[in-house]
Amino acid sequence: MVPLASRAGDPRLTMVLQGLATGDLSQKVAQAATWHIASGLTWDQLAAETIKHSGGDRDVAFFTPEELDAARIVVEIATRRQSETQPTVKAGESAVSESGAGNS
Repeated sequence: MVPLASRAGDPRLTMVLQGLATGDLSQKVAQAATWHIASGLTWDQLAAETIKHSGGDRDVAFFTPEELDAARIVVEIATRRQSETQPTVKAGESAVSESGAGNS
């Protein structure tokens, strides 16, 4: 098995998928948050997504307003947590030198 972090370039995706795996997030909320983070879809674009039915049946919204509201909150929390856990790099320093990584 490969750690999720090695595949997901954005740590927020890891947080969202962990929420899905633990049952804290519904599939639709996690999907909306993931599409927003990974694909750059705006909340308006996600709200416009529909499930198209054949045979003249009416198209239905892919996400409910409640699912999108929950996904927005999830992304806001994940973004805040990401910024709180990332080391601050001062001008002229690299993250490697600041963390001490690579020093012998």
